[in-house]
Amino acid sequence: MRRINPETNSFFKQGDARKDGYRFSCYLLNKTDSNGFYLERWYSPTVYDNYKTKANNLNKKNNAKKQKTRKTFINDLKVKSGCVDCGYSKHPEALQFDHLPNFTKHFEISKSHLKPMKEVLDEIKKCEVVCACCHAIRTYNRRKLNIN
Repeated sequence: MRRINPETNSFFKQGDARKDGYRFSCYLLNKTDSNGFYLERWYSPTVYDNYKTKANNLNKKNNAKKQKTRKTFINDLKVKSGCVDCGYSKHPEALQFDHLPNFTKHFEISKSHLKPMKEVLDEIKKCEVVCACCHAIRTYNRRKLNIN
């Protein structure tokens, strides 16, 4: 059982502060006190701030590593596919994913760094790889014909 925060009438959340300044970190779900409540981990403000800073830095490093891996994967995919219209495949930055008109676009592949990889791959399946020039021509023609 978890104790209730008397000020909010809900369970303690990470960062909740007591009157003495100590901050709530987590419930220890594998340990209970004599009343059956889960033990809680509380940190002094200084220790809590250091803990959060370290955790944030670790998350930033992990996210940067994931983003780099994903970008490499997507760039390799673009170069291997090449432009379906003209065949260009020299540089990934010149290649783009063109969402086909018969599919619903949920997000831009280039802005998908926080999405789960399965969602990104599902979105890529709705696209063709084209060079920037061919993509501009396709977009112009679709707008001219009023096709999304």
